[in-house]
Amino acid sequence: MKEYSNKTKQLTYQILNDMPMESFILGHCCLKSERGEYGRITIQDATNYKAIVREMKSYKIIKEYKNFDDLIKDGWVVD
Repeated sequence: MKEYSNKTKQLTYQILNDMPMESFILGHCCLKSERGEYGRITIQDATNYKAIVREMKSYKIIKEYKNFDDLIKDGWVVD
């Protein structure tokens, strides 16, 4: 299991909070976890401050978090 740097975690928080268009150009932002998982957060969820990680090719929820901090603490970062 790989642990991501604090810089990567801070960048992830900034991207999820600020929602720059280039990070959500396809309608979602790609994520990866310290456990080797991949997922995405949709622009709709992000704009509503819903920290929901979904499968890459469907809307099936992998895991839902209370906030972006909890998502990052559980090992998810922007890919």
